[in-house]
Amino acid sequence: MALVIVNILDLLARQGRKQTEELLQTFSCPLNTEIQTFLWNKSIDFSLQKISITHLVFNEKKEIVAYFTLSPKVVSISCEHLSSSLQKKLRRYGLYDTTSNSIEASAYLIAQFGKNSAIPLENSISGNGLMEQVFSILKDVQHNVGGGIAFLECENHPKLLDFYQNSHNSFQIYGERVAESQTKYIQLMHLFNEKTFS
Repeated sequence: MALVIVNILDLLARQGRKQTEELLQTFSCPLNTEIQTFLWNKSIDFSLQKISITHLVFNEKKEIVAYFTLSPKVVSISCEHLSSSLQKKLRRYGLYDTTSNSIEASAYLIAQFGKNSAIPLENSISGNGLMEQVFSILKDVQHNVGGGIAFLECENHPKLLDFYQNSHNSFQIYGERVAESQTKYIQLMHLFNEKTFS
């Protein structure tokens, strides 16, 4: 099935805010309402303000099957549990801070990443396929702007961690964060290389 990736800013330019908002309401993700709520209530304003840019994935029926949101960020990666070879790779993209024993680098945050539960599987996209679409966007950004690190945070669920760390996606855990809600988030990074874009 042919899929089309559309930057939400292009969608807004073509059909206006009201129609775009109505289209976003067709996205459903009851297993993670944060993903759904962001798309419905924040994705347009965040994109217009250039805080983060949301990309919608459409199938041939012009249904939203998935979306992802990308943002440039500075990331601080502690070297405490990293191998010397990985630290060396990271230093190509950032600066080592002796005080905190960490590497500060410009990176690309995958801020949101989710599939539309309302779409039957045969008309949708796999998780690995969706990550390929993320990397296709980041490939162009890296070529034109530079950088070499993508990162994300997810809740501490084995299925999620297995997905991000599988051989297709190749994310590595580098830390964790506890939110104000006391939810623990695992922090993962992906270093760009030839394999990413093969």
